[in-house]
Amino acid sequence: MTQGPIEFVLAARAFGDIGHGWPALIVIGCLAGLVARWMTSSQKRIGLLSSFALGIAGAALAWFATRWAGYTPAGPGMRFVVALGGSLVLAMLGGAMGRMLRRTPR
Repeated sequence: MTQGPIEFVLAARAFGDIGHGWPALIVIGCLAGLVARWMTSSQKRIGLLSSFALGIAGAALAWFATRWAGYTPAGPGMRFVVALGGSLVLAMLGGAMGRMLRRTPR
């Protein structure tokens, strides 16, 4: 990205400099976890470290799923979208499991 507001250009360059390996997965996963927390949790009972862990796990899950399907996300923006999708899937599964466990009589 070479055109646009300077903040977006600098952020795009920083994401591009990270690369495609595990450091990129961790950074993009942390950001995706924060966005997934913001999108799914209305009461914000999940902590910051848990959000990071959820994002990294979701990013890794989505990363391996897309590679298994034969698709490689091009560019940091698409990698973020894929990581966000994986994080949202994990957040929804975790919420559903939590609701099931709360309804189970003991």
